[in-house]
Amino acid sequence: MFSIWLGTDQRYIDFQADANNYGILTWDFDIIPSATVNFLDLTITINPNYRIQTKTYQKAMNLYQYILPSSAHSPKMMKGIVYGLIRQYKLQNTLPSDYINQLKLLFQRFVARGWNKRLIKSYILEADSKLSNPIPSNNNADETLTNKE
Repeated sequence: MFSIWLGTDQRYIDFQADANNYGILTWDFDIIPSATVNFLDLTITINPNYRIQTKTYQKAMNLYQYILPSSAHSPKMMKGIVYGLIRQYKLQNTLPSDYINQLKLLFQRFVARGWNKRLIKSYILEADSKLSNPIPSNNNADETLTNKE
């Protein structure tokens, strides 16, 4: 279980006792709370201003086995992979510097897999541009679609 506790220390101790007195399960709680925790693919931090910040977390043993350039996949599929990863990084990273760092790492990892530097750079820049400057939707909220369209 992962939680963010905003109450007092005593209320946290009371919560632990209540959780362990309910039902047949028992819980192990961290005794020393932390302002930072790695949870799934995020590092979550409560900064000194009590605001939550997130950044991408990647395990040290991650092999980053991205598709090789010798693969028979189409170039459009590769663009989609790059776009999806960059979109994830943009959503995960509160600070722009953390986002930029992830883009640099992504570039380095693709080049290490044998991808052409110029090609990967163009995919990354194109994806970043699309995510940074989204095209407004032309959908009119008053229009109603029917099953005949």
